[in-house]
Amino acid sequence: MEIIFTDNGLIGKGEHSYTLIKKVGEALTRRGFRHRAFGVKSIDPSIVQELGAVPHFSHSLYFGVVVPMAKRRSCPSLVDKLRGIDADPNLPSERETFKLLSASFEQDLAALPADVWRADNLLIVPAISYNEIAALIKSLLALPPGRRPRVVCQLMFPSDWTSWGRNGKLGPALYRKAFALARPLIGRTLFFTAENEAIAHAYHKKFRIADTDEAGHGFQ
Repeated sequence: MEIIFTDNGLIGKGEHSYTLIKKVGEALTRRGFRHRAFGVKSIDPSIVQELGAVPHFSHSLYFGVVVPMAKRRSCPSLVDKLRGIDADPNLPSERETFKLLSASFEQDLAALPADVWRADNLLIVPAISYNEIAALIKSLLALPPGRRPRVVCQLMFPSDWTSWGRNGKLGPALYRKAFALARPLIGRTLFFTAENEAIAHAYHKKFRIADTDEAGHGFQ
């Protein structure tokens, strides 16, 4: 058995996943468990040296796609005007960001070493958003049932989170679709946890995800 951290949020020492992987990795080493970590290709070299993390993922969890002005809608809706969506030409597009990050994450998962996808392994995703979650589920469903590792995902953000500080509109619907796709796996080989009780409660209330009963069993 090997514990594997797959984290496209692991870039620098300021990210929470650096501390998580460092502390959990040290505990695993003391207990004799093998572990590996895969971060972003642009990861701080000092983390590679310190944690042995492998630069792998093409795009960061915090990346946003800015649509050039020439490709933006020429006549934004009144609602968008009132919300100020097109007021900032440097504001990333939620839809284009989703399309790029989802496709990129799926390709990067497929490019992981073959021995990552072993049934006796445990994959830990320290932070994930709707931009990546459907790609992860598709990757798991593409594997024969006997080859699927156990996967634990941490839902760190509110469902309307974006990396550029604006509440998103696509998140809740895309999470809903992803969780529906994941139902056959949840509680069997796929498990969700959350950054804190408030986030867990929010996901449980909206999606019946990321909450536990008194016995510690995840709701489906």
